[in-house]
Amino acid sequence: MKFNPSTSQRDQDPRRASVWRRLRQHISGTKLRVPIVWFRHRGFRSTDVFLGSYPRSGSTWLRFTLFEMLTGRTANFESVNTSLRGPGTHRLALPVLPGNGRFLSTHECYRADYRKAIYLVRDIRDVVSSEFWFEKERGVSYERFEDYLVHMLQGRKKYGSWQDHVRSWIESESAKNGTLMLIRYEPKRMLFIPCPSRSNFLRGRLGYREKAGSYAVGE
Repeated sequence: MKFNPSTSQRDQDPRRASVWRRLRQHISGTKLRVPIVWFRHRGFRSTDVFLGSYPRSGSTWLRFTLFEMLTGRTANFESVNTSLRGPGTHRLALPVLPGNGRFLSTHECYRADYRKAIYLVRDIRDVVSSEFWFEKERGVSYERFEDYLVHMLQGRKKYGSWQDHVRSWIESESAKNGTLMLIRYEPKRMLFIPCPSRSNFLRGRLGYREKAGSYAVGE
C-alpha cells in the first residue's frame, strides 16, 4: 500500500490560503449548501454502500484498506480517489460490489439515501485536534483552539457538530434495520466490525469471521 500524497499535494504551501478558499469555507457553513447537497445526492443504486464519517476520523486510511480488499490492486491516492468516490462524482465510481454496486464515501450527516452503510467514528478529542491543525495550516481556521472548539461544538461547521453527526448515524433508520456497520477508528490496531444478522451486504468481500460475528478489515 503506497500511502503517499502526490507531488502536487506535497508542493503546495497550505499557509498561503487564497481568498477563494476562505470564501468557500465560509459559504460551506451556511444554508447555501442545502441545494448543492441535494443536487449531488441523485442517481444512487440500491446496491451502493456508503462510508460515512466526520472529517478527520480516519476515512482515508480505511478507504485505502478497503480498496485493496475489494479490487486486489495496490492503493495510492489516484487509484482510490478515482475508484471510490463520493456524492457528486459517484457516476464515475468503479463498481466494486455485487450488482454493480459502488463504494462511496461521505462526510454528510446521515441521509435516507444511505440505505447500506459503514460509519466510522473516532474519539472526539483526536478529531478536533486533527481538524484544528489541518484547517489552520490551510489558513481557514481560528487562531485559538478554544474558539475553534466552541465553533465546532455549536454546529457552525460545514458538517455540523461532531456529536450531532454521530447521533444522526447511530440513531438512523439504517442502524435500526441492520444495514449500518459501526467502526471505531483506532490507529495501528486490527478493526473488528460488529455484524448484525441482517448486515450481510459486504459478506464475502471483507473476510467475514462466522464464529466471531465480525469483519476483519485491516491493521
